[in-house]
Amino acid sequence: MADDLARRLRDDPEFARFQTMYLDGGIDGIALVAADSDPCPTCLGLTDRSYIPSGLPRLPIAGCSAPGGCRCRYEPNVTVYE
Repeated sequence: MADDLARRLRDDPEFARFQTMYLDGGIDGIALVAADSDPCPTCLGLTDRSYIPSGLPRLPIAGCSAPGGCRCRYEPNVTVYE
């Protein structure tokens, strides 16, 4: 797991940016968002939750059956206090 995290931090600039934002307290987690209004069952099962960077599924989602391939994306989660 530690080797995979180190490799991902080195090879994926977006992931590294989210990891830094998370560790600095700038975000609460990362959401996996399906780009289609009718996502495939695999992607649907991974959306609607917040992930810490080390638990974030890789894109494209393995097993995605969407026509044209996986179009999921990451979005930062931020808690807003009023």
